[in-house]
Amino acid sequence: MKEWTRRQQVTIDVAVVCREGDWPCRQWPDMNDTTLRVRWIRPPCSTFECASCDVVVLRCHDPVRELPRLHEAMGERSLPVLLVCPTADAEQVITALNLGVVGYLVDEDLCSRALTVATENVVQGHTCFSPAAADALIKSIPPAAGPGEGAVVGLREKLSPREQEVMDLLASGVGVTEIGQRLALTRKTVRNYLSSIYCKLGISNRTAAVLLWLRAD
Repeated sequence: MKEWTRRQQVTIDVAVVCREGDWPCRQWPDMNDTTLRVRWIRPPCSTFECASCDVVVLRCHDPVRELPRLHEAMGERSLPVLLVCPTADAEQVITALNLGVVGYLVDEDLCSRALTVATENVVQGHTCFSPAAADALIKSIPPAAGPGEGAVVGLREKLSPREQEVMDLLASGVGVTEIGQRLALTRKTVRNYLSSIYCKLGISNRTAAVLLWLRAD
């Protein structure tokens, strides 16, 4: 993956997997944007055709069916996948996350700038949800299993400074192993912190924790 810096402009190679005529944002990619180099791939793709790409943008209506096909085509290659879907069904978003996507954008939230920023963010290792996707997941958390809307304010103060560091990294898309490396902690210690965090926030999984943290004041 290319190293991203603020001082140096880096061209991001993007593979967009999309059926003919199904792309929902005709203004993207902007022809004047030199930060993205886009190649279009028409599914089904039996083998992945972009040897040098940095990120995959998958446009589909059925992630449960299309994501396994994409991963099979990619083989052993590990690339961030940004999903673009017409709907924001909470169950579908959670399933897509479990299938390895790092970003979920919904048609109603799309514009050229939002797509470019989301692409840059996932290349840098961040998790990215469009507003409709994030709202669908937040609303899917039962009141008994997590804080309500009013409880998002002051959420950070519920955690210790170290737990806040862990959540900041988790919400940016960093996994347990890398969190441990960055904070000089063992995997077991990181998992202990996560268990404590889940208990304090009143939730039971990473997806709910990340979504609440992204909404924290």
